[in-house]
Amino acid sequence: MQGAYLAAISIGFSFLHFVNIFPFQKYKYSFKVKVLLAVATAIVTYIICSQHLLIEKVFDENGYRGVVLNHIGHSIFAVYFLALSFAILYILISKYRHSLGVVKIQLGSVMISCIALLIGGVFFNLILAILDVDRYYWLGPYFTIIICFASLHTIKRCDNIR
Repeated sequence: MQGAYLAAISIGFSFLHFVNIFPFQKYKYSFKVKVLLAVATAIVTYIICSQHLLIEKVFDENGYRGVVLNHIGHSIFAVYFLALSFAILYILISKYRHSLGVVKIQLGSVMISCIALLIGGVFFNLILAILDVDRYYWLGPYFTIIICFASLHTIKRCDNIR
């Protein structure tokens, strides 16, 4: 389970940088922003990897292996994940509003796949976890496949248009 949460952190962090530079760089991160991102990522990674800060216990009932989440640790992860998600959407929307032609098509396709990724990740890793349904936590990172293929398709399709 920790691997799924670590994957969500790395996916969100990497995608934030991707949307900032694709297809043009919108913001140049200041030193303070870089430090803030690094510290926040380190803290959330520590919470996930530490004993009992994210997962209180693992149990086995009738052949089903489940977990009990520590709601404080999970809440910190949720705030981090949602903050990254909103930053990603903000960058994409602001780029989309000021773009024309092929660039606007590219950004629109990436934005749609990003929203699909966000809905899937939030549902499987945050909402179901809050409701203590832990059977499907591993599905959250698989929504990354959607954004990877959609982004590759968008880049390739728009290169053929030019």
